Amino acid sequence: MRQRVIVQARSYNAAISMKLPPANVAAVKPLPFPLTTLPSTPPTTLANLHNYLATNLPNPVTPSSFLRFLTAKLRHHPSFSAHSFPIFTSFLASSPSLFSSPFPTHPFFLFFSRTQPSPHLLPFLSFVSSNPCPCTPSIFSCPHTELVFRISIASLCRAGNFDSAIAAFDLMRKSIDGKPLVETWNVLIHGLVKHGMHERAFEIYDGMVRKDRVRPNAVTYNVLIDSYCRRTMIDDAVRVFRDMQGMGCKPDIVSFNSLIRGLLRAGKLEEGVQVAHELVEDAKCGISRATCEILVDGLCREGKAGEACDLVRKLMKKRAVPEDYDCLRIVEVLCRRGESGKAVEIVEEFWRGGKPPSLITCITLIEGLRKEKKLEQGLSIVKRMIQDGDMIPDLFTFNCLVGDLCEVGKTVMANDLRLLAQRKGLLPDGETYRILISGFVRERKREEGKLVLHEMLDMGFIPTIAAYNGLMDALDHAAGSSRKVKVK
Repeated sequence: MRQRVIVQARSYNAAISMKLPPANVAAVKPLPFPLTTLPSTPPTTLANLHNYLATNLPNPVTPSSFLRFLTAKLRHHPSFSAHSFPIFTSFLASSPSLFSSPFPTHPFFLFFSRTQPSPHLLPFLSFVSSNPCPCTPSIFSCPHTELVFRISIASLCRAGNFDSAIAAFDLMRKSIDGKPLVETWNVLIHGLVKHGMHERAFEIYDGMVRKDRVRPNAVTYNVLIDSYCRRTMIDDAVRVFRDMQGMGCKPDIVSFNSLIRGLLRAGKLEEGVQVAHELVEDAKCGISRATCEILVDGLCREGKAGEACDLVRKLMKKRAVPEDYDCLRIVEVLCRRGESGKAVEIVEEFWRGGKPPSLITCITLIEGLRKEKKLEQGLSIVKRMIQDGDMIPDLFTFNCLVGDLCEVGKTVMANDLRLLAQRKGLLPDGETYRILISGFVRERKREEGKLVLHEMLDMGFIPTIAAYNGLMDALDHAAGSSRKVKVK
């Protein structure tokens, strides 16, 4: 048995040394190029990879067909996709004439920059630097080289491998013509800031401006402003914002939002509102929904919901409130504080301004009015929802409001609201009818209750004749009549 195992091992090793699988060696087609760059690959994996390549490689192998094979097949293989770059270097070493000028290699480099695992990216970039793409038959480098490095640097930053990312950046500077584009600097700076390496990011930024004299753009400043705000270094964030304006770089909506959020979080409410007014006065950069939400949330968090209402009113007078902004946050805070009357005013302001509030905002307002027993205002909001906004409240909220109206002796008003909502699509349930009938019983209004009872019967909400007779008896007794009406 031991001898048989040794013989099998020897035949297996011999097959691996020939780059062939251990079984059916003669049946496997030979590869068009040897796999010379996989020294650390286990023999079993190497044999299986040989089988896969021999079966799936196009014939004949050309650069175009090989690229299609990499992108369409090998990339999606769960075991062999990590070997795409070593396979490419083997192919390139065996067929250097195929990649001579003018055939470009940058499509391969772009593919590998997007698919290589982060530990393999730095060796790959070293290969790119030492084997420039021949698509430019001159002393200039390939115009796609910086993009290859930029994609790879972004992948290294996402993986948190910043030493390799900075090394790749330095290698890129030696491989391209001129200075790196500001977009490439931004990738590195943003990656460092995102992982909390603020000081190192500012060192990169300082070298970008002073040493390379590359002019930052809005993205660069936005990253720095956000970084300072997250570290509660608001004065530095304001300084960068002013430097941005002084350098002739126009702040965008992200710049304003980041600075406003930082100021409000630091408790500098007046400064934050002042920056918001600067944004309103800016002709090219209008206020956004996010800006309104940041301002309102910051003021409400500090207990200044009234100031938030005043600010929104000022913005509405200047026609600066975006179409998709909703006043839900203000309504929630005011109703929670027992100031639903102010909430009604701001909602009415939005309606008059041609910006009807959302359904959830109206429901929140109705609940707040119910808690403060302001039922007539709640009724008015529901009617306006139905008539002007084509909005119907959910059945639970509607039944609660109808029940409150019936409790205070306004059942007729509640029933009129039910009829209005039904015409707009509301489907009342049995609970709606029972609430109304109970209200008519308390108010001794037999005829009105009888109409609702018969409608309830027609809708199928009365299961038995006994239930119908019980409701009718309640209406008769409430009206002072002993006569019983039964359904035949």
